[in-house]
Amino acid sequence: MKDVNAAMPQYVKKLASNPQGLLLYRPPGGKGMEPRQLLTEFATEVVEALLAAWLLSRTRLASYAARVGFVFVVGLTAAITTNIPYWNWYGFPGSYTVAYVGMQIVAFLAAGLVAAAVLKRPMSEAMAEWR
Repeated sequence: MKDVNAAMPQYVKKLASNPQGLLLYRPPGGKGMEPRQLLTEFATEVVEALLAAWLLSRTRLASYAARVGFVFVVGLTAAITTNIPYWNWYGFPGSYTVAYVGMQIVAFLAAGLVAAAVLKRPMSEAMAEWR
């Protein structure tokens, strides 16, 4: 432990005088944005929305606003789970973080508006009719 404590001041000085960051390296010959990437992103967003809708279906929220709010909070949780740590630990720009979190929030808000309209009754009422 003494070695670590002794090395810390030197490490701090090194960080102050040298660049630091992350680098994503792709060798020459790479392609631009491909349809596969767009399809992967679309499929990911659909799966996220379906999972949020499934979670909503497991609740007993009666009002439309409560159901939309539930999905909104699920989206907010998903958006901050990785993006805030990327900003905090890896130095992602604040503007990128705010923009990406904002896009996720808008996407989940839209999914919440649809899911709340489709899933109109609390689960307990729907199950009571089924029995």
